[in-house]
Amino acid sequence: MEKKPTMAKLVPAVGLFDIETNNLDANYGQIMCAVVKEYGDNGEIYTYRCDEYKDYVKRPWDDRLICIDLRDKLEEFDEISGYNSVFFDCSYLNTRLAFHGERPLRSPKHRDLFFIVKKNLRLNRNTLDVVQRLYGLETTKTAVASDMWTQASRAPHLPEGKAAMDYIVDHCVRDVIITEQIWSKLSPFVKKVW
Repeated sequence: MEKKPTMAKLVPAVGLFDIETNNLDANYGQIMCAVVKEYGDNGEIYTYRCDEYKDYVKRPWDDRLICIDLRDKLEEFDEISGYNSVFFDCSYLNTRLAFHGERPLRSPKHRDLFFIVKKNLRLNRNTLDVVQRLYGLETTKTAVASDMWTQASRAPHLPEGKAAMDYIVDHCVRDVIITEQIWSKLSPFVKKVW
């Protein structure tokens, strides 16, 4: 009896992601942490922290491995999505990869929710926290506290530096969860291609 071929995937895997950096210009700064979550209630969360990489205390400026790990994880998905991820997250990652002599992200299909918001909603600002408040989402953003970024990037070996990095990672995780919740809310505006 012949086996019938089965369909490999009915729904593509979507990876939602965000990065946090110690400078907005990628030729001067580094990626401090990145979070990737597979879309869905049971989607796994992958967290990359610069302070957990070997030799970070001795070489805090060397974000090569976190960049490679993030690039490789994003390439596992059929589609990636973030908030302002075209102009910031992906361009930052590609700049850091170029700095280290590594190949750029071979981006799967990429949907930036910033563009969907800008096209379909009329808000005073098109920021993630404004959209989060508009929809009354339970998960809220944390404030961008500059002292936390300074402590985490300059003193990762001290208790204050580790606590600051924990704060930044929590901030990044929240942004990804909010992005996922907004993705669900904006789905009526998103043309389905699968």
